[in-house]
Amino acid sequence: MLETIREYALDQLRAAGEDYEVGGRHARCYAGLVERAEPELTGAEQASWLAQLEADYANLQAALGWARQTGDTELALRMAGGMWRFWQLRGHLTEGRHWLEDLLAIKGPTSASRAKAEQGLGGICYWQFDLDAAETAYHQARDLAKELGDWWLELEALFGLAFTLACHRGDLQTAAPIEEQFQALVAEHPDPLAIGLGLATSQVMRLFAGDLDGSRFYGEQCLAGTRALGVRWYESQTLRTLALTSLLQGRYEQAEGELRECLHIASELGDLAGAAMDLDRLGQAAVALGRPEAGVVLAGAADGLRQPLGGALTVEAFRWETEHPRDAARRFLTDTQVERAWAQGRTMSLEKAVAYARTA
Repeated sequence: MLETIREYALDQLRAAGEDYEVGGRHARCYAGLVERAEPELTGAEQASWLAQLEADYANLQAALGWARQTGDTELALRMAGGMWRFWQLRGHLTEGRHWLEDLLAIKGPTSASRAKAEQGLGGICYWQFDLDAAETAYHQARDLAKELGDWWLELEALFGLAFTLACHRGDLQTAAPIEEQFQALVAEHPDPLAIGLGLATSQVMRLFAGDLDGSRFYGEQCLAGTRALGVRWYESQTLRTLALTSLLQGRYEQAEGELRECLHIASELGDLAGAAMDLDRLGQAAVALGRPEAGVVLAGAADGLRQPLGGALTVEAFRWETEHPRDAARRFLTDTQVERAWAQGRTMSLEKAVAYARTA
């Protein structure tokens, strides 16, 4: 509705003394939407649920604001903890982190909502490449989950810790016992998705240990499972690790095919952070395959997509990679050619970058 009509209606609602009651009904309605959406945000209908939350984002923000302002911290935590994957996948990292940090700073009893919010904060900090904050939040989430006896939340927190420690800190010694705890939980609760996360953890840990063939073995099993379950985001995560394995093995054409598939899924879901990672690695593959200019354009597009995210993972964030596509391309191109290609990429939308990547 027009802003003037909206403001008039709100004034009339306040004058009638009904704003608190209606605000509460509105907040509980949209908290219910989040609760229905949360388990679907990594499921087979992920794309449609993400689109529905995006369409109702203004209502979700208003509901969170009402719960925060009226002191209903539990309701706000329940919403924020359920929304974190939406914030991550749709590029609202800065706003999501603000909500989660603000709400978690309010003292309150141990609850599943608080544990989920800590887990969500860890996930958002991880994708912003703030590893200290991610590790702290994952530890908090694990402790709360253990206190609550919630094995799934504990599993998710251990999964995040293992990735943060192994992939980005390079601390395999500390990550190894966390993987053992994780796999023990999977053995105790053989849920199909839990088994998939277990395979993904083994895939990454073998990769970090230098066992590329072992990593591929676990990754291919995990990929088959994610496809059978129809969980597209987990499929893309497994494919990204397989593509990294292919790059490290010098199988650049295979890596390119895997990464194009990842990018297709990221585009389907609106996952800007994931798409940026895929474009960077496609840039690495393109340079290795003798297409340095295309490699720089792809890396420039990745950098452009990251700008509104308030920080995000880059290829340099991983322990295996140190050379950015733009730096690698300087062995074949002049500085002017590199900067021109970089500028071309940075102006691209996600849709244009995806189209370019198909034929670059």
